[in-house]
Amino acid sequence: MVGRNPRRRRNTDLLVKELAERVRAVSDAEDLTGVLDTAVPGLARELAETVNFASPARRDAQVLSLLFNVYWLRYQFLPGPQRQEDLQGCLRCSAALARVAPGQVPAPVQAALAGRDTPAELTAAEATDRGAVMFGNYQRTGNVQLLQAAIGQFSHAAAVPVGYPGRPAFLSNLGAALRTRFERTGDQADLDQSIGRLTESVTAAAADHPDRAQALSNLGNALQTRFGRTKQLADLDQAVTRLAEAVAATPAGHLNRPMYLANLGLALQTRFERTGQLADLELAVTRLAEAADAAPADYPHRPGILSNLGVALRTRFERTGQLEDLERVITVARESVNTTPAGHPDRPMYLSNLGVALRTRYGRTGRLADLDQAVALSQEAVDASPADHPDRVKWLSALGEALQVRFGRTGELADLDRAITLHQAALSATPPTTPTGQGGCPALGPR
Repeated sequence: MVGRNPRRRRNTDLLVKELAERVRAVSDAEDLTGVLDTAVPGLARELAETVNFASPARRDAQVLSLLFNVYWLRYQFLPGPQRQEDLQGCLRCSAALARVAPGQVPAPVQAALAGRDTPAELTAAEATDRGAVMFGNYQRTGNVQLLQAAIGQFSHAAAVPVGYPGRPAFLSNLGAALRTRFERTGDQADLDQSIGRLTESVTAAAADHPDRAQALSNLGNALQTRFGRTKQLADLDQAVTRLAEAVAATPAGHLNRPMYLANLGLALQTRFERTGQLADLELAVTRLAEAADAAPADYPHRPGILSNLGVALRTRFERTGQLEDLERVITVARESVNTTPAGHPDRPMYLSNLGVALRTRYGRTGRLADLDQAVALSQEAVDASPADHPDRVKWLSALGEALQVRFGRTGELADLDRAITLHQAALSATPPTTPTGQGGCPALGPR
């Protein structure tokens, strides 16, 4: 009897260990980097060479199951031709696995192997579901690979024929995700495609279509974002109109109504900053307050709504000088920070907003405790932000300003030195053009 090559066995064990760790990272830490790495296909092929696919043994079940998971994950998350290569690898491993451990093969793949159906993940509805989960996880973690994967899924779903009932929502999801990627990368092509897809979505949704409000709100957000880049008032006026239509089309108690109200409030505040019309600012505060009141305590966008309400109130305070507005700013900004977990990608923004509000109150009351807390919060915002975050420049500047103000109060030269360093860092990190926009909440549509 010929024994197995011990060196080959050791190599197999190492391959299994490395690929298993990459797969485990996806479930444990939502880290796609390892499984999407360009080295993975080569590692998978090398491991596959240890299996006789024509006549697999039961001991091969572990390897086949691992390979299936590697290919399955890559197929779901990678766009383009590589997806089809990974799908073929997935089906090949599944066919062999079905011979020795059929219970480990998911039912949709069994159906595909039997020729009864295409894999369920190829359907538009399930691609939308999967994309929505990825997009939500991106919002929570800031992992850009999740955003890229979500766009791939939404693109697949939006390819359904004209007249398909879910097409308006599929187009709207894709447009919202493309706008989000523009805000992350500044790629103008993403914003142009976003507005194109969202305009298609609104056109495809009849007046009584259940997805029309979602399409209107997402289009309004994208137009507002384009205004931030082009400063064309026509874009902003159209954004306000579309967002108001979204609110009007959404009944009280609807899950998305707080989000639509908040998006409208943001656009009105932006228009106030452009035109100086106080009526827009007053209405912005009203709509954002309505959004906060309508959002349940566990509403995922509630911290963002509160933070934006605080910004609008602070703007009104700066215009009118009413101290009660400033006190309310600090209350809602503190709640937005306290209800956002560490590691959330928006937490640095909420921390910085609260710090700015406390620094503003210091300027009115002279309480040094407010200024010290403003410095601490601004420092926390900087520490919590990735080096490549597009808003990091703002947070560096806010911290520098707080330290500069404190130097003026205490005369501590260390504060002034650090403020200068931070302002220099902010200046160095500022690109020639920076994507702007207030980050209205995207609405993802039904499955």
